[in-house]
Amino acid sequence: METVFDDLVKALGQKDENYVFGASKGHDSQQADFFFSRYYKKKRKKGFGTKIIFNEDMRSNQARTAIFKEAPNQCRFLHQETYAEINTYKNIVLFVMLFRKPIVIRIKSEEAAQSFRSYFESLWKQASSK
Repeated sequence: METVFDDLVKALGQKDENYVFGASKGHDSQQADFFFSRYYKKKRKKGFGTKIIFNEDMRSNQARTAIFKEAPNQCRFLHQETYAEINTYKNIVLFVMLFRKPIVIRIKSEEAAQSFRSYFESLWKQASSK
């Protein structure tokens, strides 16, 4: 998991953006919080934006959501329960499953990335920022 997120950080610059939906606490929320706190430090240093849709139960998890309330990031919440998230940037789609033992599948395809960004935009319109 660390490798694919390091690749994401390396691939994106200040004017770039990634799109995430289904962001959850994961099966082991402490493990996920620890991992993402390290990733967020790298993300902040690089300065790229993220539009992210969290599961509703993440609203109270300030450790994981606060960074996305700062520019150039944006976050919303959707009533859903899943440990699987989809993260897309450039021509990459990541399927991130935060199970006891996390699983990540990476697909490199412009067509797939465009398709998931379109799906993301539909969900973004339904998700709540409040």
